[in-house]
Amino acid sequence: MSEADRVTSIRQAAAACNVTPPVVRRWLSLGLIPEPPWTQQQLRKARDLTDPEGRRRGNRAAHGTIARWNAGCSCAQCRKFQSDAARARGRAVAQRRLPAELRQQLLDAIYAGQSFLAVVRDSSACRQGQDVHKPRGGRTKLSQSTRYFAAWES
Repeated sequence: MSEADRVTSIRQAAAACNVTPPVVRRWLSLGLIPEPPWTQQQLRKARDLTDPEGRRRGNRAAHGTIARWNAGCSCAQCRKFQSDAARARGRAVAQRRLPAELRQQLLDAIYAGQSFLAVVRDSSACRQGQDVHKPRGGRTKLSQSTRYFAAWES
């Protein structure tokens, strides 16, 4: 056996067979491979004996799924999935914060010619304390989301 063909460590053996080091340790404990050094042929024989279907380490989830994204895949499908999922979560939060009927009241008042800030201050959502906060000084302080929409309007 030449020096280049010898595999002397468990980590090298695992890399050569595309398995994890605990798998190589298990092969040793089961007697499937002798003590090191090993040949590539010995390692492949043990791998093929224990894994005839060719299942190797790594994520087998389909691209474009949360499991694949969480495993670190950043292909176009997985990025699109993550973007769509994040957008849907954000939309759900926004709809909880400003329900459809309240949003429609706000739009109707704006289309009627009222200013955005006046509508927000007078709306029932503000009276419920969802968007406007009154600090000790008595001056109305708008939440960050309301300031964003006010800036967007102008």
